[in-house]
Amino acid sequence: MTRHAWKSVQRAKLAENTVRLENFRLVEAVGKNYHNGPKIVRTVPVEESRHTLLTGETPSSIRSADDFDVVVHLPGALRGKTLNDVTEAIEEWGRAAKPSPKGANDMKSCYKKGYDLVGRTRLATLWHPVGHKHDTPVVCADVRRTGQTYEGAFKLFAELDLVNSFCTTALLAIDPLQYGLLRRVYDWRRETYKSQVAISALDKYNLWEGREIMFNRWSDPHWDHNDPHYSWACIVYFGSFKEARMKFRQLNAEICLRRGDVVFLRGRDVLHEVADWGDGERHFMVYFTHESLWDGAGIESRATPM
Repeated sequence: MTRHAWKSVQRAKLAENTVRLENFRLVEAVGKNYHNGPKIVRTVPVEESRHTLLTGETPSSIRSADDFDVVVHLPGALRGKTLNDVTEAIEEWGRAAKPSPKGANDMKSCYKKGYDLVGRTRLATLWHPVGHKHDTPVVCADVRRTGQTYEGAFKLFAELDLVNSFCTTALLAIDPLQYGLLRRVYDWRRETYKSQVAISALDKYNLWEGREIMFNRWSDPHWDHNDPHYSWACIVYFGSFKEARMKFRQLNAEICLRRGDVVFLRGRDVLHEVADWGDGERHFMVYFTHESLWDGAGIESRATPM
């Protein structure tokens, strides 16, 4: 998977596969420090006059006017047996964790009812629960809730090696600086908290401390405002859906998403959304990192242009 990831990113970075924006500047977006809220979201301007559609025919990327990659789409990253096995493992975790569409700090109106698995689960191996960034970080409650979820989480950790390997290698190929900074946070976690040493024995090849798995949810426009500026979220798609569209209002851009795709985006600084997708089930797993943990490690997030 590492070779596949590296080659996919290199193709995405080819000139013919890179969309260069004319107006949106990442550094300016960081300076505006947007926060979620309907009134704020409604006033965010479309900064690009040209519409961009990434069809998923080939790996591709979107680069800001100040020369930072802001979105990278790697279609068909997971395929065949690998995709089927991981989908089965994630659905098994969902049945153990019993996700709910009524979770705290969630978009409760964004779930598609009528399926066995509907809701959000978290696999954060170390985090500050939302709203408690000054508390001591802990393994998230979804992992610790019952003996069944504890065992189920560790079973899933052991079955995500190939996905972890792809996503971590892709991050290194996309942004070596952010990879190195996230690696420093990872090393700090292992040095400071013994739970991280134990978890990493099974959760191999993964640098992000946070993962969310969403079952049959669309997403209203939002920023990932708990993440560090400049950092990358990585989203992996599963299920039986045919196609969905991820939209980026500021960029006047959208991506065609299919099962097995992987998308990297600077979610703290780029507004994004995914509308209803039609038929089939749509699940996705988000790799993320939170700013409060970087603060605890004394590490500042930053970026350099291409």
